[in-house]
Amino acid sequence: MKGLFVFSKVAVQLDPITALVFSWQKIEFELWPALLDEVQAQFDTDVCQQKWLERVGRICWLEKHLQT
Repeated sequence: MKGLFVFSKVAVQLDPITALVFSWQKIEFELWPALLDEVQAQFDTDVCQQKWLERVGRICWLEKHLQT
């Protein structure tokens, strides 16, 4: 019986911790769409910057070769 009593004391102490973890999980779950939108926007920006730099590089290469 003593083991059961000790387990119930631990369970009572874990209840607030469990509730806190669940609330964090809920917040994280609710924020995922915004986070994914932000990551997608950054990815799109990076791709655009890369394509822009590639085009500028090609233009510079063309100018250099057309002058010779």
